[in-house]
Amino acid sequence: MKSEVDTAVMKRTVVGAGLLALDVLVQAESDTAEHHAAGGSFGNVMAILAWLGWRAVPFARLGEDNAADAVIADLSYRGVITDGIHRCSKSNTPIIVHRYGLGSPEHPRHRFEWVCPSCHRWLPRYVPIPKRNLPTADALDKAEICYIDRATPGTLALATLAKANGAIVIFEPPKLTDDPVASACLRICDILKYSLEYGGRRNSSSEVQPPLEIVSLGGDGLRYRLNGFLGMRQEWMSQEAPALEGSRDFAGCGDWLSAGFLHAIRCSSEVTLESVDGALKYGQALAAMNSLAVGARGLMALADRDKVTDMACAFSEGGRFQKPKLHTSQTSVMNWHRCVTCGGNQIEVKAPQMPR
Repeated sequence: MKSEVDTAVMKRTVVGAGLLALDVLVQAESDTAEHHAAGGSFGNVMAILAWLGWRAVPFARLGEDNAADAVIADLSYRGVITDGIHRCSKSNTPIIVHRYGLGSPEHPRHRFEWVCPSCHRWLPRYVPIPKRNLPTADALDKAEICYIDRATPGTLALATLAKANGAIVIFEPPKLTDDPVASACLRICDILKYSLEYGGRRNSSSEVQPPLEIVSLGGDGLRYRLNGFLGMRQEWMSQEAPALEGSRDFAGCGDWLSAGFLHAIRCSSEVTLESVDGALKYGQALAAMNSLAVGARGLMALADRDKVTDMACAFSEGGRFQKPKLHTSQTSVMNWHRCVTCGGNQIEVKAPQMPR
């Protein structure tokens, strides 16, 4: 797989729309922000694919604030093309507190919060991108994948345009719903991925059956089935999660699974049932390795990309899962001086010091 990726991946383009936010990392009972970076499932998948060599082009709406400066600086550092991110003075950039270090060292847990840990005010939430800020169909002619994680008129319109131009559409909602826009996204997508823990269950006899359906089971692995994906059919199959000791934070692991799968499946010289299985294992390997670090994309700061992808390739091809060697420190791209909401203008964006 690696030789194919080396020669082909830089020609591939992924577009998308959905939740793009500033993730603020806070430990256990602390009220002090340790690190922050661009986040949200959509933001993470775009950044991971850019890190893996893709031309990643997100479309989103952020505020005219310093939180947006921080998001765009982080994405740009990772190689994401940020021209499609529109900033509006009437909007506020979404901010999510990612509190890690809960539970025991053997069973670490995290949670996401939408209240400032300093002043206890509500933080800004997701604002959908309007249709008027979307690109024209001609601008999407090179897109091979369209990723959406929210069901809104804007994300549906982008997916419709991209699919008409031949892109594979993946829909990864945080929760399964039956509202009209979500149903339309479900009908148009080629890949549906959701978490059984957070997203709920789908009726197996539902009238709409996505060509590829992936269900994340957390620590228990995943299930998937093919209902005509690239002409293939396969009843439910299961894959266990890689066995790993020393995990610190499972946040973002589902995003690594998604990005890793998309990367591997589009870089395969021939898509078969075996390559679908291998691409999912590739994504699982990246997800497991990310759990060794803190933060939704902590692996990027603490490990060598080429070594990580080599190890994921080996696991996807039937090899034994190996634990990567990580750097000892994790440095933030920017510093946080005051309260997120009442002192947001104190976010200082600095030149990144993290290894790519």
